[in-house]
Amino acid sequence: MVLGNETVKRAFPGKSDSVKFQIGTIIEYSPKGKVVWEWHAKDFFTNEVLARAGSRDKGVGTATHMNALSVDGTNIYIGFRDVSWILKIDKTTKKVTEIYGGPDSGRPNHYAKGLFRFQHSATLLRDGSMAIINNDSIKDPAVFSSMVIFSLGEAPFGKGEERFRFLFNYDSLSSGKTQKMGNVSQLKNGNFLINMGSLNRVCEITPKGEVVWDLFVEKHDSVKESWKPFSQYRVAVATSLYPNEFSAKWEPDAAKGNYLDGKLTIYNVGSEPNSYSVFSEHRDGSKKLLATLPVVLPQQSTQAAVSIPRELISEQTRIVIRVNEKSYYEVLNIENW
Repeated sequence: MVLGNETVKRAFPGKSDSVKFQIGTIIEYSPKGKVVWEWHAKDFFTNEVLARAGSRDKGVGTATHMNALSVDGTNIYIGFRDVSWILKIDKTTKKVTEIYGGPDSGRPNHYAKGLFRFQHSATLLRDGSMAIINNDSIKDPAVFSSMVIFSLGEAPFGKGEERFRFLFNYDSLSSGKTQKMGNVSQLKNGNFLINMGSLNRVCEITPKGEVVWDLFVEKHDSVKESWKPFSQYRVAVATSLYPNEFSAKWEPDAAKGNYLDGKLTIYNVGSEPNSYSVFSEHRDGSKKLLATLPVVLPQQSTQAAVSIPRELISEQTRIVIRVNEKSYYEVLNIENW
């Protein structure tokens, strides 16, 4: 799924001319690039809904700023920063079934009203709740930004009920106020990695709110020879810089009948356990599965017998080794075999 924008032209009360503005789209593509599903925010954000949302645009309220997506089965959660709402969409009907946060929408099934403002991220957690970065107000001196976890209806909590809040003013090293950006991830150990966006700070906390790791992100200005704050839109966790790296070795046997047989060895030199699929790829773009290899642990190897039908071999034939369920792959030209 890809988040994007489209330009909309719409008439507003009190305006002599139609107003052009951009508003979000969600498009789902198949692996071959075909559009298989789409949703357009313009269909939900009517003039009446925009007026209730209290968008911050001057003149007419058209700013919504879609900035987050999470998928849970047939339900899709979308965050709109500038109206402080997270929408739950039924993928089958394309209807908005629930709203969380922000000002009153006047619609049923609106929960957590006023719980957060100008949020970033919409992370589904393993217990069924949701975590967001609550940028909130930078103008009110009594308000600090935070990471907020709220219920989506998981027992025994009510929908929209606040379950946890971690304030960003936990020490005197920063203002505790972030204007925009940011995200939160749940780590394998149950802790949370929090990116504070424009505060240019990242920390890891326990579920009880104890800070166990902290980082200020900066970049070097080579002209002024100084370090400056470097805000992060999002941060992510990887086991290494090359988690899925591998190498392959082919040892051909003597040709037998209509097949070219050989032994393929794959060395997992990355940092994650992976399994592999081996294909022949042809001039027309088609692929034929030749072999599947089981999970290989980091810094270990595996071997498999591979038979390539002679009719599949040509100057344009390539062998593609793909890491299963990931986008990483390696291509070998057939003549090198």
